[in-house]
Amino acid sequence: MNSKWFDHLKIELKINYFKPAVGDKIICKSKVINRGKKIIVSESEVFVSLKGK
Repeated sequence: MNSKWFDHLKIELKINYFKPAVGDKIICKSKVINRGKKIIVSESEVFVSLKGK
């Protein structure tokens, strides 16, 4: 694993799994909610795309 990436996860990393992602394409949309001087809070949502939708 790349230790450089984990240097930024010192406060909290929380993942909620609701159900398996089954489909043709997985799409992740992320946004920054609050950008402070030392802490950045962001949110990501993962969606599944089915053929024809």
